[in-house]
Amino acid sequence: MKLLTLLSFVLSLGIATASDNNGQGEDKAGVTDANGKKQGHWIVKGKHKPEKNYPPEDKIEEGDYKDSRKEGEWTFFHIGNVPKLKTTFVNNKATGKYIKYYPNGNMKEKGEYRIGLQVGTQETFFEDGKLKRKQDYNSVGKPDGEVVEYWPNGEVRMKGTLANGVRKSVERRNENGELIEKMDFGDDGKPVNIVKGAAEKTEVKEVVGEGNVAAKPVGTETKDGKPFQPDGFNMLYKNDELYQVGKFKGGRLWEGKFYKYDADGLLLKIEIYKGGKYHSDGQM
Repeated sequence: MKLLTLLSFVLSLGIATASDNNGQGEDKAGVTDANGKKQGHWIVKGKHKPEKNYPPEDKIEEGDYKDSRKEGEWTFFHIGNVPKLKTTFVNNKATGKYIKYYPNGNMKEKGEYRIGLQVGTQETFFEDGKLKRKQDYNSVGKPDGEVVEYWPNGEVRMKGTLANGVRKSVERRNENGELIEKMDFGDDGKPVNIVKGAAEKTEVKEVVGEGNVAAKPVGTETKDGKPFQPDGFNMLYKNDELYQVGKFKGGRLWEGKFYKYDADGLLLKIEIYKGGKYHSDGQM
């Protein structure tokens, strides 16, 4: 009888241990089902992703998975468990309002994603909380309407207008509010009606982003020490995240996938390239 009781105890202990190893045990980030897909609530810490160089018990990200795809509210963290980004996912794509934070906890940026695209009004802030930049995006993720950028003292640094990502006008001023220059842009994209101010010219950011040709990869690396092949297959990483994968020609992605991230490492979309140019969006 005692032997039977002992055997039952050992078996139950083994079952409990196996169950724990398949679930959210002490050293696991979350639950993986029998098909190897992530399910339910996950808390990923430094010990789960040592390549991120976080302390072992510090959170990197937290949220829910459904069949290995992010779903619902997710929070990403700075070192020290300070929120870095709060946003919502639908079928693994950032969708809805988001807020980014500085390491000191102050708001860095707020806006809205729609299926991985920036839409609506985006506002960025200096670390002291003052408004740095305000820009509107249309429903297809292109800058559209007015964009205003400020100096730290609150003076307007740059003001411009865009239509579906194309510059229409721009005005630049120095920290004292004095005009540097202003101009309009014709249908060919060339500046017209240029007015120069008396103030010394100061360098500012461009209003419009990238074109549709894949840029040569800079600051990337291959894994396992494999050399980059300018005319061959490559799997490139940037900041430990998959960046470009596929066939390259002349050092540029020719046939493959281009992974687009925001400034804080959030995957926004996957672009498919064919013949060296953007072809379509891929499934995330």
